[in-house]
Amino acid sequence: MIVRAIRFAGYSFALTIVLAGLADAAGSALGGSQIDVMLASCLVVLGLGAGMVRPGPCGSMHLTSGLVLGLAAWILPSMPRWAAALLLLGSIMPLAIVGRRFGQALAGTGPGGIALPIGLFFGLVAAGFGMGPWLYALMVFGILWPPPAAALQDEEAAAAPRLDRVALVAISVAAGVTWVAMRPMITVFDTENVLQDTRRMVALGLAFAIGWWALGAAIADSRKLRWWGGAAMAAAAAVGFRRTALTTDRLAVPEEFTPIVGSDRLLSWLDRSERLTEIDELYVPWLTLVLAAFPVIALAGAWRAAAGGDAQDARWPVRLGLLLIGAALGVLASAMVLVPQFGNQLPALTFALLLLAAACMAVVQELRLGAPLAAVLALGGWFLVGPPATPETGRPFYDLHRYAVARNNDEVPAQRTTAAAYARVLERDTPTLDGSYQLHDGLNQLTPSADESPGWEVDALFPLLLAQRAPTRTLLVGVPHAGTVRTLRDFGASEVHLAVDPPELAQLAWGFTPEWAGLSFDGLSSTAARADGEFDFALLREFALWDPQRARAVRTAGLRQFAARIAPGGTAVVVLDPRRAVPGLTSSIARELGSALGTTAQVFVVPKSFFTPSIVIVAQRPGGAMPEADREALHFRARTALRERGLPLSQKGDLELLRATIDRDQSELFSDLLAGPLPPLALALSATAPFRAEETRPWQRASSVLGRLGPEGSLAWVLGLHQGSQLYSLKDTQVVPREEKIDLSKEVFDGLLALCRSHPDSQVLRFLAESFGYAAVRKREVEWAYNFLSVLVDELNWRTPWLLVAYGETLYEMLEAEEAEKLADEALAQRADFEPALRLRAVARGEQDPFLESRAQHEGHNHR
Repeated sequence: MIVRAIRFAGYSFALTIVLAGLADAAGSALGGSQIDVMLASCLVVLGLGAGMVRPGPCGSMHLTSGLVLGLAAWILPSMPRWAAALLLLGSIMPLAIVGRRFGQALAGTGPGGIALPIGLFFGLVAAGFGMGPWLYALMVFGILWPPPAAALQDEEAAAAPRLDRVALVAISVAAGVTWVAMRPMITVFDTENVLQDTRRMVALGLAFAIGWWALGAAIADSRKLRWWGGAAMAAAAAVGFRRTALTTDRLAVPEEFTPIVGSDRLLSWLDRSERLTEIDELYVPWLTLVLAAFPVIALAGAWRAAAGGDAQDARWPVRLGLLLIGAALGVLASAMVLVPQFGNQLPALTFALLLLAAACMAVVQELRLGAPLAAVLALGGWFLVGPPATPETGRPFYDLHRYAVARNNDEVPAQRTTAAAYARVLERDTPTLDGSYQLHDGLNQLTPSADESPGWEVDALFPLLLAQRAPTRTLLVGVPHAGTVRTLRDFGASEVHLAVDPPELAQLAWGFTPEWAGLSFDGLSSTAARADGEFDFALLREFALWDPQRARAVRTAGLRQFAARIAPGGTAVVVLDPRRAVPGLTSSIARELGSALGTTAQVFVVPKSFFTPSIVIVAQRPGGAMPEADREALHFRARTALRERGLPLSQKGDLELLRATIDRDQSELFSDLLAGPLPPLALALSATAPFRAEETRPWQRASSVLGRLGPEGSLAWVLGLHQGSQLYSLKDTQVVPREEKIDLSKEVFDGLLALCRSHPDSQVLRFLAESFGYAAVRKREVEWAYNFLSVLVDELNWRTPWLLVAYGETLYEMLEAEEAEKLADEALAQRADFEPALRLRAVARGEQDPFLESRAQHEGHNHR
């Protein structure tokens, strides 16, 4: 018995992974949106369930079907959408055959067995983490030899009564809808990376196990208690779901949220003095249980009661097949109909469906007594308890600011229910500060901070230095950014299309954030695969790659669909933030994007003064280029626009200086982040999710990523060294300009100086030298500043106003007031109204206190 249970658990583990891989690959191939993934997953479950309702032997067809399913998961990511849809539909038959044989193996186990749920749970965990190609192939071979079936029980079992089946499907459909409705509520307090999702699954699994084996099993073998007790638990699940919605609505209130994660009883039990935060391993499980334990326990008990006990005459594989079919139909109906059409009413509809399922279970027992009980449960629950409204919650309280859902002049809230999270615009309680309106997908903030937003415009303009044709028709994939749209419109883009998953994010950003005033877009789709037509210029920038769903855009299928939208001669661009990337990601994306376009992708590190640079991956589809004179004019305009935004580039040399190499960019843990079904990308990126006290972790990641994009001494290596030199101090916790939080190091100055000496005509190095040199003066690093600036000004003859003033202030600190005044006069000869030079001359002459400095001196350092 033990050996058979172990073998069955192993088989269910392998089967779960194979089916998860098939659903994942099919969802990505169909387009990669939330709806696509849910559709593919539901079709896989429906196919399996359809086979399980007719369990029996399949002979060699089971072997063939298993191989077909494994092969389909391998080839789906590389197929066109129409071919992927046909292959997925064609996989229904192999799925049914596997389900039929799986049902035969299930015969005799009963709903009280633990081998199936153990294999299922660990299979889902492993699938979420990612398997890679070879482990997935091993799982495919693992399902080819299922455990032996209990043939005697399977042959002698009778079919379940029709009404029993109707009730089981009803509660299963309600369970599927409940999951879709509850998911945004139990993910609104964390960033949804694969580690947090696993912890959430553990908490939900614990609650489900209590309801299934403790409550439901106690009444499942009694015909009378089974249906009336199940009906009561279904009604209790409706009441519990209402409580979940009401609690979620109050999560952003400190007086409500703080006691949940920091009550004295909880802290005493955990033996700690501070409340739980997102970095704690118990944070997500605890909040999940607080919000969802009651309805999940009640729903699991009702589900088990409807499925029956081990002594019931209905065969367990048939009941499990109906359970899967009903749940899949509920999820499918929610994703395709309820969420798009009735998103704001989804909690109320879910409440009604749970009460309806309770009524169905009550009627099954006995029509004469069950009908009045059904009416009492349904009508009483609806009118006495009442349906819940959609929660309207800001960001859970964790800092000095409060965040509420924004509203327009008509008091319409900026929140939409999607298939996976609440899309919303949150308004910070500091309307006088920039960036008070922030676009969120669940808890994930997608809007860049106000001081980082101009850098996103630079990232969009930089690839135009390489473009073969004007960006007349443009596609922006990922985070909707008003500055990028405005920049490309000003550059001549007559059409700007957005691809945002879910599309409601773009609609909310356009309708509720001030920076979108006066802007518009010409097309909106969920993913690049669903965009209309081909484009001259396409830019992909997904910020929250730690979210497995958002990371689909940079997986194999997503990149190939993105490349398919590029017209001949068009330019495809992928932008990465090295603070939210991992080693090996840049090279994997570059190789896949280049392969999809039939060319070699180029990688550049685009500096942002002394802040974190961007990684820009550029590839062009061959053919369709403009005449050379038009291309040169386009590149000149791009260079001028970049200079206006603070990135001066010389016509020759600077592009090569910014060019990165990817031969050393390899992951230390995974051979290929994008390879095979269920790639390990989600696990690799899970550590990049932000939380409140990250300290220096983002900069250490950026250092590791950038350091692999060039040899020692290259610009990428120096910028990576600078990122790694950042320290966590008191200023990092204060609301001060970013310039004051930057840390410097002698090694970075030495590396930058060596680059300046070897590239004396580089404008971008002059820009960086001005930024770093002036920062050293402001931070009173006089020795570093002198050793650096004296070479630039006296040896290389880089006598720009900023360098002259920085050098002059350094000499003044060294008590060389006369030399400082001369340098100030020289700077003023170039720019008569240059405020820092005027101040330096006044200080050198003794006309102004040297300590009366304005923080705004260095702001606006953009070479205009």
